[in-house]
Amino acid sequence: MSAQLTATGYAAKAAVAAAAASNTTGQLPEWAAVAIRLCEEAVARLDEVISRIDRQLR
Repeated sequence: MSAQLTATGYAAKAAVAAAAASNTTGQLPEWAAVAIRLCEEAVARLDEVISRIDRQLR
């Protein structure tokens, strides 16, 4: 799970960097869509891990 948290953190930082670049230039960088997709995928994987843990604890 630690690796998932790390991956989610890196993806989120990339999305924040894209937003900061957008605020500066008025346009999203070309790589922003990839960063956002990676962030969404990492969060989805993390949600699945948390759900599995929750089911096992019940």
